[in-house]
Amino acid sequence: MRALAATSTWPVAFGRYWFQAALLVPFLLLGFGRLLPATGVGAGVRLAAAAAIVLLVPGAVVVRVLGAPRAVGLAVGAALAWSLVFLFVALVVTFALDGSLTLTLVLVAAGTLATGVWAFSRPTPPIDSADVLASLVTLVVSLPLAAAVWIVHRTVIRDGLFHVAYARKLEELPQLGSLESIGHFEGVGLHPGYAFPLWHGALAAISRLAGVDETEAVLRLNPVLVPLALVIAYGVGVAVFRSVWGGLTTGAAAGALWAFSGTGLGVFMSLSDPATLARGPLILGLFALFFAFMVEGGRCLGVSVLAAALVLAIIHPNYAPYAAVVLLGCLAARLLITREVSPDWVRGALGVGAVLVPSGLFILWLWPVVSETNSFTPDAAGTARDMAHYLGFFVGSEDSFRLDEGAITRRGGLVVGALLAVPLASLAGRRLWAALVLGGALTILGVLLLPFLFTTFADLSSLSQARRLVAFLPLSFALVGAAVVAGRLRLAGVAGALAAGILLVTIYPGESTYRIGQAGPRWPVWIAVTGGLCGLAYAVWRRPQGPDAGRWAAAVATAFVVPFAVAAVPDLEREPRDQFALSSGLKQAVRKAIPPQHVVMSKPETSYRVAAEAPLHVVAVPLAHTTDTTSAQPRRRLADTGRFFAPETSTAERHDILERYNATWLILDKRRFYPPEFWTYVETLAPVYEDGRFLFLRTGAS
Repeated sequence: MRALAATSTWPVAFGRYWFQAALLVPFLLLGFGRLLPATGVGAGVRLAAAAAIVLLVPGAVVVRVLGAPRAVGLAVGAALAWSLVFLFVALVVTFALDGSLTLTLVLVAAGTLATGVWAFSRPTPPIDSADVLASLVTLVVSLPLAAAVWIVHRTVIRDGLFHVAYARKLEELPQLGSLESIGHFEGVGLHPGYAFPLWHGALAAISRLAGVDETEAVLRLNPVLVPLALVIAYGVGVAVFRSVWGGLTTGAAAGALWAFSGTGLGVFMSLSDPATLARGPLILGLFALFFAFMVEGGRCLGVSVLAAALVLAIIHPNYAPYAAVVLLGCLAARLLITREVSPDWVRGALGVGAVLVPSGLFILWLWPVVSETNSFTPDAAGTARDMAHYLGFFVGSEDSFRLDEGAITRRGGLVVGALLAVPLASLAGRRLWAALVLGGALTILGVLLLPFLFTTFADLSSLSQARRLVAFLPLSFALVGAAVVAGRLRLAGVAGALAAGILLVTIYPGESTYRIGQAGPRWPVWIAVTGGLCGLAYAVWRRPQGPDAGRWAAAVATAFVVPFAVAAVPDLEREPRDQFALSSGLKQAVRKAIPPQHVVMSKPETSYRVAAEAPLHVVAVPLAHTTDTTSAQPRRRLADTGRFFAPETSTAERHDILERYNATWLILDKRRFYPPEFWTYVETLAPVYEDGRFLFLRTGAS
């Protein structure tokens, strides 16, 4: 990198073997953590070490062989992508051979060692002193955020239980004979969003190495992954803004948008969720590698873009095409502004191809599963039902609709400020980041706001996924770009940014609830659209160079986000306990009595939690936590479960329902209502365990 090459390097400052020593640190930390209890701080130390071993070490040796990029953030993003590729290959072999997670770990270890021998024979790469220092600053700044997430987030609920259930089956089943074996239901095909459980495999591997229960791992990995996310955000800033200061500014902007948009600590509260991980660190890692390849070229960066796109497509199939939309918008704006097909533009086009090819191949493999999903090209009744479920998100009828502008800005002042900053990118039209902000924002907003585009887009991806396209607006880059422009004013720019931050956080506090309670203002969206179009025209006409990202840009960005951080502190509250949580006695009884992959009948909320506690199947779970496919038939399962507990249902009918789903176990939450007729039926069953709240029985079904 030109900006980094100008700074001093330390080729031998850490000795000839600094790379090997760095790889050894997580193993030493894991050994120390194993001496501590598997809860509390001990769990944090264990999980941090295990996460580094699973998510970074295998990929680090690959990156070393390919020729590591000098910037730390880029190297970390590439290492994460290649580590997940290692794990993907190992899991494919494991499922093909009916193996277990032990085989997966052995294969990853063997591949890492084999590649490591090759890697260690290569010369020790130089270290850029400024980049290392900036990366350490980012790491240190991330620790208070990680600590806040640790304190506030104390319960695995909602989608987290889904991912615990998948990870637990991968970790505990003695044989992984098919991808269907890890789902909630017995023998009903694949979940289209998580057809191949790559991230769940990572969760299981981390849990196994750390010696921590899967529930604790999913919970405590959220704060553990905060530093990794911010270091990657720093890396994409270095790649796009071509300087260490641009990296630090991007880290601040991305971190603030992740943590302080809406309520709570935002994205950081669910980083262990594959969807959140994909649209946060994985997307930014892909962008970092893409833009570094676009500017510099090189084998390591080029093939690493392929690797990052592949793991993104596997972990969340929708998001690689979403990322490609942003990148295509950037390339279109770049071509309009520069008026030439330059070598960097050609590399950018190749990079988009590298994003689309692996994701396209994976989606092609997934297509039979996607096509049987009822949310794929739904009928009018299905669309109307989904629009009612996401009340406030959409405007229009079942045949033609778009996203409401208020759904874009509802997360508060940071989002409003970023949208208002979009037109300012025109003042640096010849910079790569300006094309990303103008082209990316206008392309995404065009899809979201034009009914003929959004309706088609939602038909192909589902309403639930279509509304998430908002997360791909390049808002953090818009904020950094505005900070770069305002940085020319020095102290005046800092003061203005502080005042703007205070004003916006006061007027637009924001929300991040599942349903829209208070829509955000609509006018900032249209400022971004009209201002962006005018700004793009100005950039094409004048092609201004714009300033470099320097220390004043970092100061401006910091001043802008500080009011949001200060405002967030009083609102931080520890999450309430799960009202449907299982008792410790029931958990132990379930794990002791029920063989793997047996089926449990219970009310949906209880079933959902039971599936997270043992490697078994259930009859039904809440509809929000499954996908409506032809083979799974979750609505029929819920209806049959309701009939099973209904007072008018006969013993013979109940037995038929149990036989239909092969449900050999029944769990009752005694706080819930059951009619007297049902209790008469229960008296005919064999009890296994009972406490003050739960009753666990054998059903006699075969």
